[in-house]
Amino acid sequence: MTRRAAFGDFAASVTQHLRRLQWPTAPSAAGERANAADGIADLSRAVHALAGYAKDVSGVLDAEYLTGDRELGAWVRAATRVRQALETAEAALPAAPSPEEAIGASRPRGGRGDLRAATRSMTLGRDLLHTHATTQADLVTASGSEWTPVVFSAPVACAILHEVGGWARQIAGHAYRISATASCPAAQRRKVSSIGKTLSQVSWAIGEAQERRPVRQGQLRLLHAIPVKAVPAQCLPASGDSVANLNIGVISTAERLRTAAWPASAEPPWSRQLTRETLRQTAGCCAISASNIQIMLTTLATDHGKPYARFSGSLAEAANAADRARAAWMTVTESWDSITTDTRGPMGEAGTEAAALALWTGRLAYANPHWTPDLGPRHPPRPACEFAGDTMPSMPRTMSGIRWPRSPTRIAATCAARR
Repeated sequence: MTRRAAFGDFAASVTQHLRRLQWPTAPSAAGERANAADGIADLSRAVHALAGYAKDVSGVLDAEYLTGDRELGAWVRAATRVRQALETAEAALPAAPSPEEAIGASRPRGGRGDLRAATRSMTLGRDLLHTHATTQADLVTASGSEWTPVVFSAPVACAILHEVGGWARQIAGHAYRISATASCPAAQRRKVSSIGKTLSQVSWAIGEAQERRPVRQGQLRLLHAIPVKAVPAQCLPASGDSVANLNIGVISTAERLRTAAWPASAEPPWSRQLTRETLRQTAGCCAISASNIQIMLTTLATDHGKPYARFSGSLAEAANAADRARAAWMTVTESWDSITTDTRGPMGEAGTEAAALALWTGRLAYANPHWTPDLGPRHPPRPACEFAGDTMPSMPRTMSGIRWPRSPTRIAATCAARR
């Protein structure tokens, strides 16, 4: 199991390439003219990529502002100014090459190569965010994900604008250097200088919003933590897996279960996907998973003691919530003892993934490395020191104001993965 690509990977690549921007020191006159022409094309690509971010962010902030969040006024004005400035610059520039042409083009030397690489990373980062797009307001669709409410939230939109402002400032400096050093027709120099002026205006507009309502580091960390929407590969635990691997397995399997459950929730009652066997096993295995998580949280809450009473109390509350989830799932499971469906058939995907999640959480909760759901809960729990002594996978921190989806599986898996 490997970590999925996150937006922060592409943002770091953009920053790295933009820092290396430099103009060739002593080219020939003919080379300078060619570089100036190609430099305008590269700047056009960069402006096009930044304009895409501005359009996305402007729509999100406008929607949030209209729903009553008046504190976003500074960022809404900044997004509007940025979008309009970049759209005007796009109209005055030659059409940007398609992504396929840009990727297939040979890599030029010097700053142009870094600018082209930075632009490509910008485009890929925006494509990553769009993998979480959904067309329905309830977000319960196959095209959505657990990250969809985060990606299209005001705090993340402001963080994206913050990144765009930094990138625009660096590219503007590069444009000014081109206009000052290139031996090319005055018209080309004026066009390059105009691009630099537009990007400077973009940076200033975002900087003004930053002064009025600063973007916090937590918002940037959350933006960088957004992963690409992808279904993890199906896998089962092996005996002797480390706590870190078990944590990753719990999270990956919970994501697979959610991916299977969301389309099923939109199926009509007569769908062949909704069989009694699948629904009963899904509910029963979710009850087992909730029980396993309750055991882990209780173990951690008891271990912390008085010096960490406040943290221990939070863990105890989470353990009680997991126990209530277990009771609710048991009620659903028992109801299927007296209910049947017209459709009968093999176990559906949701039931299979729910069984795998029960196995993963049990291997994490109990000291027995060969535990299976058939063995039940009467086994010694894993010592709390083992949760703290292994390398834990990094988890993004939540922020107040973010509307996280209320998925019991995700909440339970996250609680189990955290120390």
